Amino acid sequence: MKKDSRKLVGLGLLGAMASSLCCTIPLIAAIAGGTGLVANVSWLETYRPYLIGFSLVMLGFAWYQELRPARAPACACNTPEKKSFFRSRAFLGMMTAFALLMGAFPYLRASKAPAPRVVVVHQEALRSADVHIEGMTCTSCENHVMEAINGLDGIVAVQASYRDGLAHVSFDTTRTSLQEIENAITQSGYSVVH
Repeated sequence: MKKDSRKLVGLGLLGAMASSLCCTIPLIAAIAGGTGLVANVSWLETYRPYLIGFSLVMLGFAWYQELRPARAPACACNTPEKKSFFRSRAFLGMMTAFALLMGAFPYLRASKAPAPRVVVVHQEALRSADVHIEGMTCTSCENHVMEAINGLDGIVAVQASYRDGLAHVSFDTTRTSLQEIENAITQSGYSVVH
């Protein structure tokens, strides 16, 4: 890989990772226990298409530079240049695959909706509530929230919307409470707004 190509690969990877922050940060925050971090990067969702485009342009240009014919050396010497792994086509291919994976990360889980469960509830114990959530930026975020809420006992139905910034939850008050639902959302990496 040529010297200039390494810089382009780095810029391409940086753009790809920035484009997937909207969905990787809640995952990392949930694992690390720092939920306040999610709201700080949700503004990046607006720039996601531009970041993906930037990554593709940078990596495409790196591939162009790597695959174009080399100029003939000015001298007639035949000393083969030994390339390190980080300057090889294999490394460029691996980084391109990684960038594509990071760009596609939010869509990898978007098709897996939580499985519905049957919950028997007495009518007088049934309650519905809208929980306002900060930090959801895509359908994958909606699925994270719905999975977290569906993990609680007594949940009858849940529907989350990142566009509206809320989750509509129907639940059995004898099995769970609104506070437990809010705690589950917070533990999944998002903030509940009161």
